[in-house]
Amino acid sequence: MTFWATNFYIDPNYGPRLNCYEKTFMTNLALLIDGKWFEMLPKDFLTPIDGTNECSVCVRKTTDSFWTMGTVGMRGYYMGFDSETAKISVTPFAGSDKDTVKEGTKPTRVLGLNITTVSLLSSGIGVFVLALIILVVFAFCQYMVTAKTSQSGDKKLKASSAKNQLENLTQE
Repeated sequence: MTFWATNFYIDPNYGPRLNCYEKTFMTNLALLIDGKWFEMLPKDFLTPIDGTNECSVCVRKTTDSFWTMGTVGMRGYYMGFDSETAKISVTPFAGSDKDTVKEGTKPTRVLGLNITTVSLLSSGIGVFVLALIILVVFAFCQYMVTAKTSQSGDKKLKASSAKNQLENLTQE
């Protein structure tokens, strides 16, 4: 589990902690248990610590790659336990803001972008930058041609005016 929090730290006595303000930026956790997905909201797994602006992260990874979530994983759900069949039943409360429990399988994609997406995005950005450079060079060239034409036109106009004035003087 990765927390995208700026003030996240591990308290040696109480475990992971962070500023409670960070709760608004955290995403829901989706858990797959026995082929069924259910969610934990940040308000479920982040518990305020009295007298502070800190929250305790109430989900822990154990040393054997299991996760301990305790009662925070049950918030907003009715939970049924059948000790004979070792089954857990989960359904959201009637007024709960949780999604309904859905059947599903383990995701095949890891978090992040795959190499194909990264290479497509990179080449797309490269084409965009190249097109922008070509456009700027073209606009600059057009400006220079227009400015040069305007200057040479001004010189021709001045030259023809001087020639006309000279002719007018010689005819008088």
